[in-house]
Amino acid sequence: MKMNVPEVLKVLFVDDWEAITKNNQLVSLPRTPNVIEIKVGQEKDMSSIYGAEHLLRMLVSLPQMVVSSTMDAESIGLVKDYVNELLSFLVAERDRLFLSEYQSASLQYQNISRS
Repeated sequence: MKMNVPEVLKVLFVDDWEAITKNNQLVSLPRTPNVIEIKVGQEKDMSSIYGAEHLLRMLVSLPQMVVSSTMDAESIGLVKDYVNELLSFLVAERDRLFLSEYQSASLQYQNISRS
């Protein structure tokens, strides 16, 4: 599945990746606004903790997940349409939804994440 991630979200995704991998920083949890607040009506436990950065990470990973699934072409098309709509929403609301600062990861967290 080919997904066109808007340029402004690509920049946010790269900034997120660099904060984590280069600066050893993390998104504070629970995150506000979280996924449940972003997409009202989602009532999953994890969506009440994670925020827009986590949602974007998942959306960027989604094409690989879809490729390895047994979804038919029509279903893939529907997923693609919904994802594109969600990406457009994230672009429009990026100032409200995405963090501008991350917290530093503890040494313990860094050690665990590297092992």
